[in-house]
This record gives sequence, structure tokens and C-alpha cells, in this order.
Amino acid sequence: MSISAPEPPRPEDPLISVARVGYMKPEASTDDGKQKTPRSFWIIAYILIMGLVVARLPLVLRDVASQIPADAKAELGDERLVAFSTTVGGIMFVLVYAVIMVLYLLLAAFLDRRIIPTKPLFRGRWRVGMYFMIAALTTIPVHLASVVAQVPDLHGVPGYYAYFPLVAVAALVGYRRHWWNFAPGKRVLVAATAVALPMLISFG
Repeated sequence: MSISAPEPPRPEDPLISVARVGYMKPEASTDDGKQKTPRSFWIIAYILIMGLVVARLPLVLRDVASQIPADAKAELGDERLVAFSTTVGGIMFVLVYAVIMVLYLLLAAFLDRRIIPTKPLFRGRWRVGMYFMIAALTTIPVHLASVVAQVPDLHGVPGYYAYFPLVAVAALVGYRRHWWNFAPGKRVLVAATAVALPMLISFG
């Protein structure tokens, strides 16, 4: 008489399933609770800004060339050399400005991610933060106005410096539902950073 060994429990056995579930680790959540402005928005904004800066370059070069003193032109002696020097200066200006814009948008993205965690929904798909709007409205329209009006430097235009705090105030009012219920200290931080961010770029 042979004695057969007991069959091992099947994988679908409820006891085994419960035991396995007990040892399963929960999946790590990738959501840190903060709604983020899409990265593509920042990239598109940067491309638009730099495209407009390049479009402004001929205006800037003409303005710089017109301000070169006559004695300096006489020392150079050749108009082509003057044009070459201003062109090199213009290229350096674009490169430096490109780096400044990267740093500016990185700062705006940091504030956008850290200060106000919730953001309104745009077209039912994208979350757009207040600091992104401030960064975009204080750069793109300014360069666009310079290109359209053919004015190389807008600093002397009436209302130029008033535009930047107005953008900050409009953004604070437009996004008030997302930050007004913060603690008093954080409300002050929101207002201060919203005003400081556009003022950083207003002198550039």
C-alpha cells in the first residue's frame, strides 16, 4: 500500500493569496501633492523669448552703432570693422541674455512649484501656475512690443516700469483663490515673490 505525498498548495489557494498580499509592498506614489505647470510650457516660453530677442538684435545693433563716438570710428578707420565689432557685441549680448533667461525661468519654475501647490485648469487639460504667467507676461509682450514698434530700448517709454508691478497685481488677483487661504506669513511670501519676480527682469 503506497502513501502519496500531500499535494502542494496551489497558487490560487486563498490562504496563499492572503499571505502574499500581506507581504506585498505598496507602490510608490509619484504624486508629491503639487500640481505643476507642464515643462513644455516653460520650453515654449523660452523659445518664444529668445526668438523675439534675436528679432530685436538688428534694432539693438543699429542703436549701438549710432552711439559709437566719431573719434572711436576714426580710430577703427574701416566701417566694416565697426560693423564687425558691433555684430560680435550683439552675439555676445544674445548669449548672455540666453543664460539670464534660463536662470530667470528656473527661478520662476521653482517658485511655481513650491509656493502655490494648486493651480487652475487650463482648457481642461493643463495646470498653469501664477509664477509661470508672471514670467511669461513680463518677457514675451515686452520683446514683442519692441519688435513691433521698432524700438530697441523700451526703458524710456512712459509706463514701462509701471507695467511690471501691474502684472504682479493682476496675477495675484487672478490667482487669489489659490493662495488667499494661506497662513498670513505665507500670504506675505506669495505677494513679495510675485512682485519681486517681474522687477528682477524690468531692469534688464
